[in-house]
Amino acid sequence: MSSLLGRTTSDSLHTARVEREAAAIRAQTQPQHLKYLGASGYDLLLPETHVLSDVIQPDEAILGIVYGRFVYDKFGNSIVSRGALVATTKRILLLDKKPLFVSCEELSYDSVRGLSYSCVGAIQHICLQTRNGDVNLRTFNRKCARSLTSAIERALFNLKKGEAL
Repeated sequence: MSSLLGRTTSDSLHTARVEREAAAIRAQTQPQHLKYLGASGYDLLLPETHVLSDVIQPDEAILGIVYGRFVYDKFGNSIVSRGALVATTKRILLLDKKPLFVSCEELSYDSVRGLSYSCVGAIQHICLQTRNGDVNLRTFNRKCARSLTSAIERALFNLKKGEAL
């Protein structure tokens, strides 16, 4: 019967799997999950939040996210912009969404050389040092900054121990 409709059983199983994976991605980019990670109502309206579902792969989960102004010093070229730094179970993403383009820098946990977090008044500074370059991010959201740094530290610790995230 299914061959008469032009679809085989394996095609329908594949479609069902793709739909389940897409639903899982939508679930973790839902406002409730991002609020749990520390995102404010303003953060949920930012364009980087809306492209998360396009960037996150089906087999990874968001561990931490922080929004703010960043300076990405990549091999001597400095990029200054506003965006989001996202820690997932597989990688670290630096998202920058503008009206005509999306820039997504992917950083592996293996390339991370150092992570520092400091707080001066209401401003939090996160400095992520990698082999690809340094990311300096400034934000006002303390809860997001703490959750992101602790997620990256846990991931690095588990990587050194050889455990899965």
